[in-house]
Amino acid sequence: MATPTEIALLRQKIQEPQNVDPYTDDFLSNLIDQYGMDSAAGQVWEAKAASVAKLVDISEGGSQRKMSQVFTQYSTLADKFNSKSEAENPTEYTSPRSRKATRV
Repeated sequence: MATPTEIALLRQKIQEPQNVDPYTDDFLSNLIDQYGMDSAAGQVWEAKAASVAKLVDISEGGSQRKMSQVFTQYSTLADKFNSKSEAENPTEYTSPRSRKATRV
């Protein structure tokens, strides 16, 4: 069972300060216990990215809203936490892996 301190830390990483559905303390505790802190954060950001994947860019009346950037940013955070998790917990892979190159 994850400690209240670990749950609070995960809440900071996923920007979900309230104990409300779907990110209740029990749910987050189970994620931490099952996957570890960074992997749990990566999974939450992947779920958040999936929830905003349908957003599109809007341009009307000289105004623009680039809603697709929300998906991009959530995906970037998911990749960041998943990469940290992989670096801390390396596993054996039987096939080559690649990742999209990004500029820093």
